Amino acid sequence: GYIKIVGFTNDNTAEDLRKALIKLKTMQIEALILDLRYNPGGLLTQAVEVADEFLSSGVIVSIKGRDSSQNEVYSAHQQGEGEKIPLIILINQGSASASEIVASAIKENKRGILLGEKTFGKGTVQAIIPVNKEGAITLTTAKYYSPSEISIEGQGIEP
Repeated sequence: GYIKIVGFTNDNTAEDLRKALIKLKTMQIEALILDLRYNPGGLLTQAVEVADEFLSSGVIVSIKGRDSSQNEVYSAHQQGEGEKIPLIILINQGSASASEIVASAIKENKRGILLGEKTFGKGTVQAIIPVNKEGAITLTTAKYYSPSEISIEGQGIEP
């Protein structure tokens, strides 16, 4: 089977993936290619939920801010629809942020194979603060780390 996720910018990304996985499973697929090439990222929550569809256990990502009270670890906890399907994830230099969260979680939990090119290397969490009706400030509030505590910021992920 083949699924392409173009971004994690909408609240339905994980649910749409879940529905596609259910449909593909009825077709008795032998493996899945998840295409994250040129995926610029998006919502942290959606990245965590997408990764959780393929993982039965393990850390997905950890977030660390200046204030340690803001630190958080996201772990797999559900019986996801894609948990037992052999998995290949396609990545490239256009894969960033949320797509890197999914790719690193799959790679470091030894759940699937990454193919392609090194990813972009955006490992920061940002908040958008409106200034007025016409503008906003993007403020970096934390960094995210792979399951093995590696910062992806400026480094990217190697297949």
